Amino acid sequence: MSRRSKFFAEVLIAAWLAVVVVVGQPVFGEDPAPLTDAQRADVARLIEKLDAESFAEREAASRELVEMGEHVVPLVAAALQASSPEVRKRAAAILRRIDQSLLRIHQPAIQAGFRELAKQPDEKLDVEQGMWLISCILNPRVKRADLDRQLDEIASRVRAMLGKDRNPKKMDPRIVVDALRKVVFDEYGFKGNVADYDNPENSSLERVLATRMGLPILLSHVVIAVGRRLDVPIVGLPTPGRYIVKYDGARAPAGFPQDDLHFHPFDGGRILKHADLAPLFPGLDLSRPIPPATSREALKRMLANLETHLFNRNQNEKGFFANECSSILDEDNPQNPANRAP
Repeated sequence: MSRRSKFFAEVLIAAWLAVVVVVGQPVFGEDPAPLTDAQRADVARLIEKLDAESFAEREAASRELVEMGEHVVPLVAAALQASSPEVRKRAAAILRRIDQSLLRIHQPAIQAGFRELAKQPDEKLDVEQGMWLISCILNPRVKRADLDRQLDEIASRVRAMLGKDRNPKKMDPRIVVDALRKVVFDEYGFKGNVADYDNPENSSLERVLATRMGLPILLSHVVIAVGRRLDVPIVGLPTPGRYIVKYDGARAPAGFPQDDLHFHPFDGGRILKHADLAPLFPGLDLSRPIPPATSREALKRMLANLETHLFNRNQNEKGFFANECSSILDEDNPQNPANRAP
């Protein structure tokens, strides 16, 4: 990137950040203004016309609903359950067109968010911020605060199971891991989405928290995010086929074994014995601790998964955008030799 191009990119980022400061939330994280009763009646009338006898009338109603934008999304989404196949088909098409329009509108803000994130050194890079931004590729209306609240609730439940007056950071790692697994996988029911593995929603933290299903790396980082709230060292391990996690034994509290405790979020949180690791890490010397993934590596892997699954579902515009966001993480990486001053 030339110095001139970099200057203009920085100006754009500064402009978007100014908006964030003024309104308190990024533009793409805001809810649309609620519809008035009169507007809701207009939307209901247009949805009814989606089943009109006249093709021209059905087309006109579809166009008008698309032009009304994200304000009509909840009402049009409800029409997906209509008895009329024509209404269901048109409602789905309207939602797709509104979604495409929203992504184009909010792309600069999402890119600006990734550029700010990418400037952070790997050891300080906020993975949860990145997971929120990735969720915004699929739904620009996602709020970071909503995701945080849900993760906080899971962590609070783990604390309650451990005992409210006990500090997880100082407890036996085996007890902490056992409580974490019971809450996340037994009580909340998080599991791998085996039946619909390549669904792009499996790469969205918003959707994973809603459906309790996702890819190995997303489920792993739900566990990591809960562990961070408990101040216990859960880290991600980038296996070639299935991302897993471990309690980092090197950071266990004094007086307890320094052994790593590996478990498999995509497989219901199953504890992995030493013999289970060899197939997951072929060719790796397992006599030494397996190095965790860096935050940047984790986000790039999430974006690569999302990109692939979007292309598989013919959502090419979003697929190309996910690729752009992944490139930003490298382009603005302060540890990338290409970005260091001569």
